[in-house]
Amino acid sequence: MAQGPVPGEDLHTTLNGGLQEAAQRTLKGIKSPSSVVAIRPSDGAVLAVANGAGSKGYPTATLGQYAPGSTFKVATALAMLRGGDTPDTTVDCPHTYSAEGMNVANFSGYPREFEGSVALRQAIAHSCNTTFAAQHARVSQQALADAGNSLGVGVEMDAGIPVFSGSIPTEEPAAEHVAAMFGQGRTLVSPFGMARFQASVQAGKLVQPSILGHEPASEPSSSHPLETSEAADLQT
Repeated sequence: MAQGPVPGEDLHTTLNGGLQEAAQRTLKGIKSPSSVVAIRPSDGAVLAVANGAGSKGYPTATLGQYAPGSTFKVATALAMLRGGDTPDTTVDCPHTYSAEGMNVANFSGYPREFEGSVALRQAIAHSCNTTFAAQHARVSQQALADAGNSLGVGVEMDAGIPVFSGSIPTEEPAAEHVAAMFGQGRTLVSPFGMARFQASVQAGKLVQPSILGHEPASEPSSSHPLETSEAADLQT
């Protein structure tokens, strides 16, 4: 049975027009798949979601699946904090490190004054690959997965749009486990998921992103929620 047109209802989003346009301008001319996602930590409002032309119409920002790389060192640092470290704990940052058949080096422009014995806060600030790779013996793959889960990796979202929340194995072969310490291996995330990850660090708790300003059906839950003290250390 045919039905005539019915007036629609206004759809309100959390997107910020100025930030959305700025995100799209930023990606203009980038030939590889690219995206920008901005989430407000205080309430999870999604302020911008943009994909570059290099994504060729694919929603890289929300459904892309990539190794997180150095951004995942934050999760490794959280696992280290849970193991008794503090931001001022002295860690070793050699220029190269080898274990389980993996050869790891810092990037060519790494500041040499921050190699050697440094505080954990400096290792994370300058992104020392070798410091975090060397944690493989004391941070299990399960502990790393738990830390990632605390910040939303693999925790489903009711964001109002389809999103990939990420995945991280709880078991890895020895070499892959070394790689996972600095965001390689089989860990997969989306840019949207990593925006939530960082927003959760800033908020000190797992953030529930929303692009429609709706109340989620339920609060997001991690099997290993952030403790107040470790959230403060992680923010430091």
